[in-house]
Amino acid sequence: MDKFHNSYGRLTAYALACGYVESKDLGAVHLSLWSEHGVFHVRAHNRGEGRRVFWESFRTLTDARRHYDRQSRALVS
Repeated sequence: MDKFHNSYGRLTAYALACGYVESKDLGAVHLSLWSEHGVFHVRAHNRGEGRRVFWESFRTLTDARRHYDRQSRALVS
């Protein structure tokens, strides 16, 4: 395990603070998680329609990951 990935293979808070972005393509929707100025952002864009689906910000990585995972499951369905 390196300092950029946790035991689950996900990016660490350090990696996100360094500018790395965790993202997924879910059909026409692109979901991303990143950090900026100590705030964690989760955003989804619908590329097919050319619009943003949502953009939420969180103080903790745990809350941001919880939202990212929840939205990932919801957007696939």
